Amino acid sequence: MRWVALEWRHDGARVVSPSGAVALPWVVAENERYALRLAVGGERLWLRTADGRRPFMLSDDGGASFREIDPVPGSAPLSAFEAKVHRAAGVVSILDGATLWVHAHGAWVPRPLPADIRVADVSLDARGGLWCAGAAASDRIPGETTEAAVRFQEHLGAPFVARSPRLGLADATRTIRDGGLAELRAVDAEGEPVVASSICSWLLDDSSSFLFVLGDHAEVVRFGGEMIRTIDRSLPGAPRVFTGEGGVWQRDERRWQHRSLRAALARALDAGGRHLLVRGLAARGADLAAAVEVAPEGAGVGVPAAFTAVCLSRDDGASFTVAARADFADGAELQDVAWLAS
Repeated sequence: MRWVALEWRHDGARVVSPSGAVALPWVVAENERYALRLAVGGERLWLRTADGRRPFMLSDDGGASFREIDPVPGSAPLSAFEAKVHRAAGVVSILDGATLWVHAHGAWVPRPLPADIRVADVSLDARGGLWCAGAAASDRIPGETTEAAVRFQEHLGAPFVARSPRLGLADATRTIRDGGLAELRAVDAEGEPVVASSICSWLLDDSSSFLFVLGDHAEVVRFGGEMIRTIDRSLPGAPRVFTGEGGVWQRDERRWQHRSLRAALARALDAGGRHLLVRGLAARGADLAAAVEVAPEGAGVGVPAAFTAVCLSRDDGASFTVAARADFADGAELQDVAWLAS
């Protein structure tokens, strides 16, 4: 298994790996650089671009070369942030108003979305079932005009059925109080259980996020002051949740347990007490790869310039080594990282 990373530069993006760097045939504007992402689906490496109508490039050789796929039909602007790789189903998609475009068998196929909710994210399970997460109009939550909603469609043409979180009274009351039940931002149906997530309604004052485990007896956990970055299903049982703040959340038989990767990352990066942000993370069991931003907490004499780095761990985050580094002063930033099967 080897790592591959995505590096944005002022003069063009590159895919970086232990074998070297591959320049991509276009320049991405600075204000669009965070749209760039990597994802592995089967033996393929997908690169999300910043072009909504051409949202993906594809590599069949581990990033040594890339090819474009056909543009999404139509001409209206689309957001690359709403393009997604569905690993379980082996396809990619992008939201386009009331339509989900799915690229399967070499062509974009339209799939209608449920009309009774505002869809923020979708996930396709291994059987092709479509899960839609977002918000439904509601006056049940004080101070809010919507509430979290999920709809499920077993196959194309089947009716959409409600799969919204069915929380107990205590969980619902607490989550409403903490601002987590007005809308869902993401859903993951890559395995069981299906999970969805939200962020605090007053995000500027509280950067907490919430994970909902869907089912007949739904549960919710609040990640105080942490934003969900990656849902990982490479281990049996409940998924692991990695946050941008370096947190790892994992459920045992009784409750969700939390640990932090920050100390190990700081040691590897010689970052001291500086602020760390995990921009991207890929996990394969105990093997972790993180694209990390290191920034000074304040200005002053002797404060090192900010940089980004790829950090690797083979012991589930107990220790890391630095595999690549890009300095802001050079106009380069490492945005994301992935593990390749070979």
